[in-house]
Amino acid sequence: MSAADFARRIRSRERALGYWSVIDSPVSTEWLAHVGWDYICLDLQHGLIGYDGMLRGLTAIDAAQGPAGLVRVESNDQTYIGKALDAGARGVIVPLIDTAEDAARAVSYVRYPPAGVRSYGPMRSQLRVGPLPAEANDSVVVLAMIETPDGLENVEAICAVPVFAAMR
Repeated sequence: MSAADFARRIRSRERALGYWSVIDSPVSTEWLAHVGWDYICLDLQHGLIGYDGMLRGLTAIDAAQGPAGLVRVESNDQTYIGKALDAGARGVIVPLIDTAEDAARAVSYVRYPPAGVRSYGPMRSQLRVGPLPAEANDSVVVLAMIETPDGLENVEAICAVPVFAAMR
């Protein structure tokens, strides 16, 4: 499935089944990618995966030519999000989103200007989502992880943040 197709499915709220991986095992990840999942998420926040493991894991997922490779980044940080996307992730799952402002900031880190503040340096991502910023903006997903009482209190405002919002 192409990056644009996966993004369209997510934005259309179609069901997507995935696997959550917490270990740096490219061979296992590649096998899982052949099972038929819609996505495989590499957990860099709580998993035993560093940058090199993320890169190996995304390469293993891509080898199967099936599921989307997602990364749960360490935090809502422009550097972590940019590195995951530049490494070829088709999207990021951002933990601890408590407010609409947190969500808008995460969206801005995923989008190239003028829709966001992402720095241009696509590296591997140009192989998966294309080198053009407009194509990447359309094809990459950002998912908010709501994990706290404050996040639950603000869930409607968080969900109302446009996917192409940018912090000004």
